[in-house]
Amino acid sequence: MIKPLGILHRAKAGIASILLLICTGVYAYQSAPQAQYIAYLPYVVNERDCLHLGAAGEFYGLLIADSRQQRAGLNCNRALMSAAQTRAAGLVASGLWSHQDAAGRWANDYARAAGCNLPAVYGAGNGVETLAAGAGPKALLEALGASEKHANHIFGRVDMFKAQDQIGIAFVDGSRWGPLVVVMIAECE
Repeated sequence: MIKPLGILHRAKAGIASILLLICTGVYAYQSAPQAQYIAYLPYVVNERDCLHLGAAGEFYGLLIADSRQQRAGLNCNRALMSAAQTRAAGLVASGLWSHQDAAGRWANDYARAAGCNLPAVYGAGNGVETLAAGAGPKALLEALGASEKHANHIFGRVDMFKAQDQIGIAFVDGSRWGPLVVVMIAECE
């Protein structure tokens, strides 16, 4: 008889999946069940998942509730979540604070590589990423709101940014700069 042992959450390279172990029943003299099948199932991120991501979820909740927000909606996007996680890991590993990594890849490149089909008008460079570090979610949002260029992006104050209705956020504790947030907001066609 086959019984499910359990579900373990597993993250690898910024992409979440669920590991499902299906095991045989436990026999009287066995100390543990023997795995017979292993299946990896995709873990789909949707709008509600942004609210359940610890500090990233807190930042998202503050951002969408902020009275300065000009967008009608801001929905979680799996590709942008992956791109933000990849960027955060790269920033921490390299120690380089920039929208461009040491290999010359920009934030827009990361969004595209993760599966966000950016409109052609975005070109190369950065039209999607905001970086901040050194405090918790509330203080980081306030600091970004005090910077005109960052506020334009995160609150959608100009037409290009206002059209961006999809988001991915990564929040990392323990970077050399303190708590770090990578916010990717874009239009993925």
